Amino acid sequence: MHKETDINIGKSNRISDTSGNKAIILVEDKNYQHLKNVITTLEQLYKELDHDQKTIVDMAVYR
Repeated sequence: MHKETDINIGKSNRISDTSGNKAIILVEDKNYQHLKNVITTLEQLYKELDHDQKTIVDMAVYR
């Protein structure tokens, strides 16, 4: 009778991919997520400005 053996015994469930690990860390980082939400909100607000308002903001940011 053939018995299956689990070759993953004792191995971590963590992804061995370095980029994948970094992505997981960023997704789980509350401070990073907060800053990402702030940036998204500011970008959306900027899109809603008229030309003159954008000029004023640009002058303040890029002076």
